[in-house]
Amino acid sequence: MKQASEENAEGCAMWYYRYSVALMYCGRLNEALEYALKGAKEEPDYPWIWLQVGKLLSHFGDRNGAVEACEQGLALEPGDYEFLTLKKEIEAGDTLEQMEYHWINPEADKALQQGLDEDADDKLRSISCIRVDNDGLDRFWEIFGQNSDNYVKDDPYCYFRYMIREQWVEIVFRMNEAGMSKLKTEWLEEINIRLMDGRLLVYDVSEDLFGILDTVTINLDCSTELIYKLPDDDRYFRIFLNPDGTINEEAHRMELGADGGEQTGSRETSVNNRVFAGFIIMAEAEWDKEQLKRDLKEKWNITAEEDDEEEKRDDSLIFETDNMMAAISLVPAPVPDGEAEINAENNYMWPDAVETAKNHKAHIIVAVLSHGEDNLIERGKLYAKLTAACCRQKYATGVYTSGVVFEPHFYEDFADVMKAGELPLYNWIWFGIYSGERGMSAYTYGMELFGKEEIEVLNAAAEPKELHDFLSGIAAYVLEYDVKLEPGETVGFSETDKHSIILSEGVALPGMTLKISYESAENDSDTPKGNKDFSTGLLN
Repeated sequence: MKQASEENAEGCAMWYYRYSVALMYCGRLNEALEYALKGAKEEPDYPWIWLQVGKLLSHFGDRNGAVEACEQGLALEPGDYEFLTLKKEIEAGDTLEQMEYHWINPEADKALQQGLDEDADDKLRSISCIRVDNDGLDRFWEIFGQNSDNYVKDDPYCYFRYMIREQWVEIVFRMNEAGMSKLKTEWLEEINIRLMDGRLLVYDVSEDLFGILDTVTINLDCSTELIYKLPDDDRYFRIFLNPDGTINEEAHRMELGADGGEQTGSRETSVNNRVFAGFIIMAEAEWDKEQLKRDLKEKWNITAEEDDEEEKRDDSLIFETDNMMAAISLVPAPVPDGEAEINAENNYMWPDAVETAKNHKAHIIVAVLSHGEDNLIERGKLYAKLTAACCRQKYATGVYTSGVVFEPHFYEDFADVMKAGELPLYNWIWFGIYSGERGMSAYTYGMELFGKEEIEVLNAAAEPKELHDFLSGIAAYVLEYDVKLEPGETVGFSETDKHSIILSEGVALPGMTLKISYESAENDSDTPKGNKDFSTGLLN
């Protein structure tokens, strides 16, 4: 089609001018110069083709030729603002982007140059795809290079496969390589953190409907589209994120296919996609990788051998053990969105939690991924061991996991129970306790990671410690014996100790939670589904 159009453009410099500009904004600068020179030859009396010739000749180092082009334009348009401005920029050695960062109207352009134009960001984005910033491109690959695969550039977009927690995801940048090289480093680091910590891998639409991340599409304005695939289904849906990572509710769409039917699968099928992940908050962006490897060996007899010598990095430790993959990475920035500070408020046992979280400068991401249907308990144990070892780092000041921030030495002490064959319950589950007008209430945070419902005990006539021991005993029983508590059943310390179970909307937590009564219905013989005795792990 272009060839046919060009054949009809004989003697028309406007066509060559427009086509050259289009090529320039796509980063195809050699072709852009070729067509600009053709246009000047076809119709030398068209002034604006000389504007394009001048810019491109200057970019390729022919400053004298560029000035001559400006003189040709000024001969046709005496005193023209654009040509006069361009001539000054050529003589000053300005870049092609600087030459394009203008409005035609002199007053509007003056406001732009003074930083007073509200559309300045749009203007910068419009010219960002002209020329590759090699330093910016290097910074990009420092962030994304570790796990990228099958990179394709300028086709017309840039895209590659990216390994996130043992799952391949297509990453598409809706721009050419030049535009990609201009994206802000801080924002790229933040979106990479969001991807690598696994929070975006699974998106719950409802209790019975979830999707697994398939494609991430990123635009020049840093808005992001996430495309999810329904498990065991050919249908997809998408959500849209604002540049700050929040969901764009106005653009938010769920596209489940032509029939719009319900997904028949269950959230239970997503268990193997769950990622055990948390953060070690750091006072400084420094770590001792070799010390970490020694601590893993000495404390837990874990040999951290990196398989791929070419993929080794100073800021990460990735290895396999017992059919699981461990991924530990240093990120030279605080945990995004103030999450650590917000969740530090939940730790009623550590008065300095919030202040410590506010002052952290970096963090270590710890994650454990599966290679199939491994045991969630074993995955959780490995995660606790890795995190406990990271607590020994010189600049470690806290552990952000399970919706709370722990003191490092507390977390490490909790993990030590594994040496005696016990479950590291308090490394996995946070037991929140709060008071109300009708009594004490408590909740679990972390059961969901093991495929279990979170549990709440409401309005109990009990002391905090009594309530804590009651709830932690139930949680330990559920995890140790892999028990599923059913609404309508009862649970207790003995056959006669019966605490009712219901499923309803969460009070302290979002979504549905199990509510277990603190008071025992000792005289109630109506237990249609039986009583689970968590002193023995048996159903009576």
